[in-house]
Amino acid sequence: MFYGRDLVSALATSHPEIPFRIVSSDSGEIDQPNVHYYGRVSEEVLSGLYDQTSILLRLTEHDGMPFMVLEALLKGKSVLYSFDFPHVVTPRSRSIDDVRAAFDKLVARPPARNVAGTEYVQRNFNSDRIWESYRGILY
Repeated sequence: MFYGRDLVSALATSHPEIPFRIVSSDSGEIDQPNVHYYGRVSEEVLSGLYDQTSILLRLTEHDGMPFMVLEALLKGKSVLYSFDFPHVVTPRSRSIDDVRAAFDKLVARPPARNVAGTEYVQRNFNSDRIWESYRGILY
């Protein structure tokens, strides 16, 4: 079963008009007409899914720096993420009420490109900046 399944299922139930696209290496499909399960996908397929998506849900208990958050921000998407990070929406807790409130805030906004998120990733996660950080630590 994929992580966060119950939260995603609850959101999909409360928003039957919104398609949910699930990318997960674990099984655990949600049997709802607006939920589409893709399993593990290639980078090419994932890129196409981002093009069809306006909000990335990344609802985890623990996480490193997930590439999905950076990729979604780089593509100008809104992100609902369990942890504080620039230019994402973070629910107060992982309770369904808090997650639903944060999600509803994003859904209520007209779809717009997350320009600030894109610029943040471009500025802080490029190879020159990373090398500069390493050099500052090592020397």
